[in-house]
Amino acid sequence: MDADEVEGGAGIGVGLSRRTLLALGATGLGAAGLGAVLAPWARAGASGSSAPAGAPAVRATRSAGVAGPITPGGLAAFVDALPVPPTVATRWITTIDAAPATKHSTWRFHSSLPPTAKTWGYGGLPYLGPTLQATAGRPFNLLVTNKLGAHPFASSMLSTPICMIGVKNEDATSPRLSTHLHGAVTEPFSDGHPEDTILPGQTKEHYFDDFFEAKMLWYHDHALGITRLNVAAGLAGVVLVRDTYDTGTALNPLGLPSGKWELPLILQDKLLDTKTGDQIYPSSPRILEFFGDQPVVNGAVAPRLAVDRGVYRFRVLNASNARYYRVRLATEGGGTAPTMYAIGGDHGLLDAPAAIPNLLIAPGERYDVLVDFSALPAGARVRLTNDAATPFPDGGSDTTPLGTSTAIVDVMQFVVGTSAGFQGVPRKLRGGWSKPSTLPAVPAKGIARTVTLQEVDDPNVPGGDPIVVLNNMLWDTPTPDAMQQGTTEIWSIVNATVDAHPIHLHLAQFRILDRRPFDVDAYLAQPNKPPLGTRWNPPAAAFLTGVAKPAGPAESGWKDTVVTYPGEVTRIAVVVPSRRDLGFDPDAAFTNQAGKPLRGYAWHCHILEHEDCDMMVPLLVTKAGPTGL
Repeated sequence: MDADEVEGGAGIGVGLSRRTLLALGATGLGAAGLGAVLAPWARAGASGSSAPAGAPAVRATRSAGVAGPITPGGLAAFVDALPVPPTVATRWITTIDAAPATKHSTWRFHSSLPPTAKTWGYGGLPYLGPTLQATAGRPFNLLVTNKLGAHPFASSMLSTPICMIGVKNEDATSPRLSTHLHGAVTEPFSDGHPEDTILPGQTKEHYFDDFFEAKMLWYHDHALGITRLNVAAGLAGVVLVRDTYDTGTALNPLGLPSGKWELPLILQDKLLDTKTGDQIYPSSPRILEFFGDQPVVNGAVAPRLAVDRGVYRFRVLNASNARYYRVRLATEGGGTAPTMYAIGGDHGLLDAPAAIPNLLIAPGERYDVLVDFSALPAGARVRLTNDAATPFPDGGSDTTPLGTSTAIVDVMQFVVGTSAGFQGVPRKLRGGWSKPSTLPAVPAKGIARTVTLQEVDDPNVPGGDPIVVLNNMLWDTPTPDAMQQGTTEIWSIVNATVDAHPIHLHLAQFRILDRRPFDVDAYLAQPNKPPLGTRWNPPAAAFLTGVAKPAGPAESGWKDTVVTYPGEVTRIAVVVPSRRDLGFDPDAAFTNQAGKPLRGYAWHCHILEHEDCDMMVPLLVTKAGPTGL
């Protein structure tokens, strides 16, 4: 059975054989019901699925030579239905092995391409992983076995230390794997430390028990030096945490859409070989940031979704290597666009829905949004469009290595049917009966910490492209930053580069205080700057030049990843948990499977090419006082 047989016609996405379905059952997906695997992968709104009544057909394919929207990479947009990863409830032992697509489980990014793309996936899927549904208060063990073979991007591996840290020749044929549950509060041994990697045939067990409130997390590979390649190959998936308020069922007390009206949207961008269907990652030894020419949502190029005339809840993740998306809704042919509401971010719900004209989402960020299609007539078509420059915010990388444009405008399309669907947008999400407590005030005081983002010459390529470093340090720094358990720190993130960087902290959560411009040239011209590898993070207060801007409505809740704009100081209030808060020692040492002693966590830029290129440093959480301030 291939993808065509599953759908009843040629189509995008996955083909699952009986053999693969049996394998899913054996590896941990099965007990939730094998039928649950087929139904979501039949494509939302596709033939044989629960397409809204009256919605125009979404199964037709159109060659790139026929009039209609075309992606910058030359594929017809809006011809394929949106794939939806299967949802699997976590159990005490949950298994999501990482493995390549096979002839029994294949993937194609577009219906005009061959269904033989060389991709990786978790949990028996050929690309991406299942949506794991966890429950607050119920811990689970996640077992991941490395079943990977030769790397799809083997030609992009490096055997010399040109920027990409930790890369080994063996990664081309026996790639390392480290699974990180992004946003989880977990002990160091389970965090997916970049050096806590496993080789093909090895298994790693992670323990997660910090799910106190509903939120959206995601899991992805985090292996030192090859994260950019492993994630691009397909090693990423969503985790939805439910609680007694945000239950994910029709009877949830918050009045939020559920079932077919709640869908993940995993945003990426790709370069594709239109003859083989394979992904392309340039083999140059130095890619500053990867930008593709194909918008990809849930593994499909510019898909479309048939929707009811009601409210949808979209759980949006930017799993791109480097691309920011700034998306908005536009009704084709003019007319009023449906309203988009932000209702949550990285770590749960806001106090109330906030109507927003657009949504900026950086790599690594998650947003919880509602879109209200109820005022649109049947047959209306709405585009999700993007206007974020590459790199963000000022551009400069206008063409791909293939010579195509990096300017992705049309991301996906919604086609409105006749059914009423889910109705109503709640007034409040927190506070009061049958709701979680309101968000606390943002801490205004704490231990002051200045961290710097700056461009420096690559020590391995004199006169070549610069690298971006944190505090003038490298990954193998002998004096890592340390935060004291049970404290609050006020981080001033000084971005002296020309790009926006999404900064991610492991373990600790934070709230955004404000952003303020500063004099970059004067700041960098300070005397006595030490050589690369020695900490340099002088305070920036004397160089501030403008008015502080508060966090935007969508980003006002708890976060683990923050956009830091060029020429600005971004302040965040970081709540550092104590051992008593956590129930474990966040400073506990452990040993990886190669026998190397490890300790602590990391903080880094979530542009994956930057992360793999030393824009990541260790982060300790100790009982002793803080260091590196």
